[in-house]
Amino acid sequence: MEFDGITLSGNLKYVTGYTEFNGSDTEEQEGNYLALDFADSFTDEKVTSIEISHTGGNQKKVTLTSGDSYLVLRVVDPDDVITATPTGTDGELQPRTIYLAVTLEEKAEDENSLSTMSLSEQTTDDIVYTQEMLENMTVSKIKEIAEERGYKITKILKADVISEFLSQQN
Repeated sequence: MEFDGITLSGNLKYVTGYTEFNGSDTEEQEGNYLALDFADSFTDEKVTSIEISHTGGNQKKVTLTSGDSYLVLRVVDPDDVITATPTGTDGELQPRTIYLAVTLEEKAEDENSLSTMSLSEQTTDDIVYTQEMLENMTVSKIKEIAEERGYKITKILKADVISEFLSQQN
């Protein structure tokens, strides 16, 4: 997946047997899913909650807090619009709109080629980070991703950390 700050694009694989999304509704245990992590939004302690809404799926509004900042959406329309409205210590903050421009992969016909997933299996390994994406992260988050990938980050200043990350990614 790629995110340019406004539009999220890429392919969403078709997944079956995903009981962590909705364990009681078997129809929602397969489809195309998008995992969103809003943990960085809570790092400055000015944001107390974020209300997430989107135009597709059955899950229309969800409120996240710093203790539960991770959300999985079932995407049924490749042009869905996601709106994140944070609330902070000073009231409602500027909402952010994320436009999807994704390709929803179809369910494989061959029973042997179906894919399954759980939250514990999801990684950031497949993401190709851009400089803009990294600039929107904290240094600690960049270093965390770098460590997961086996990159060695020796710099301290954010611009230098980003440069080091990008050179090792390529």
